Amino acid sequence: MAQRPDVTFDCHWQPFQLNPGMPMEGVDRETHWKKKFGDSDRIQGMVDRLREVGDALEIPFAFGEIKRQPNTLKGHALLHALDGHWQQQNALKEALLRAFFVDARDIGDEQTLLELAAAGNLDEATAKNILDDAALIDRVRALDQQARQIGISGVPTFIFDQQTGMSGAQPVEALLEMIDQLRPEQSRQSVPST
Repeated sequence: MAQRPDVTFDCHWQPFQLNPGMPMEGVDRETHWKKKFGDSDRIQGMVDRLREVGDALEIPFAFGEIKRQPNTLKGHALLHALDGHWQQQNALKEALLRAFFVDARDIGDEQTLLELAAAGNLDEATAKNILDDAALIDRVRALDQQARQIGISGVPTFIFDQQTGMSGAQPVEALLEMIDQLRPEQSRQSVPST
């Protein structure tokens, strides 16, 4: 976004659970990974690759310390409650990711979510109301299902202009190319590509 200062961005984090059938209390992480990915050697290979990427980006993943695979529905509800407030929504998303992947916290735990909500400028009472809002939780479930119905099956998935999607970790150049393709002709002529 910083490389396209002339473009007005309207960004939103949309709900998508990698494990929508996860019990609300979560499950043991090691058991879950073995069930989902198979043998220990395959899992270790995946973890090693992710650590390499994390090291390159200075993200100290704490995979060995993560004990619970959480249900992320209520975390998505907090994020969805901030839709339309990108700065707050993005700050909360970063806090959730850091809490899970770096600090090895259970982001399915309500007390943890109440603490993390402050990153999105939500006070504890407001966050508690969001977490207890059955209609909002149902809306988040519906949006998650809607994403699956249009073919989204993993994260990250980037949707541009509500019409064109890109899945998987993409290089910055690919994202910039998509932005440039979608902008009006007069804007494309005035901004050199990188």
